[in-house]
Amino acid sequence: MMGEWLKPKWGKDLYSIGTFVASGRYADYDGTIKTISEPEKNDSLIDIKTIIHQLPMEATFIEIPDKACKNTGWLFEEVIMNDTFIDLKKTNTMTLSQHYDGLIFIKQVSIPKFLKND
Repeated sequence: MMGEWLKPKWGKDLYSIGTFVASGRYADYDGTIKTISEPEKNDSLIDIKTIIHQLPMEATFIEIPDKACKNTGWLFEEVIMNDTFIDLKKTNTMTLSQHYDGLIFIKQVSIPKFLKND
């Protein structure tokens, strides 16, 4: 999202990385513990969490190419995002190649151990 605003000013000097998680629990900005939902079932679109679960590693970096090819076509198509990103337009889908230059995918996260402020 920030990349959308910075790209016009910085152009090719900007490299935008998106980070997405497939499962687990996390702490929201105010410390509320939340659980990442299961991938959405949809006949026409794939859920980003389904893609992440299919990857062989626990964490994966993918650089988005300039154009689609056989194995990267899904990066240029709309995918379901749901609780994996913040969208000010209130939609639950995104075409990743339109927003990012690279992606970090993480299969599972866990809640942090909070430090006490004494």
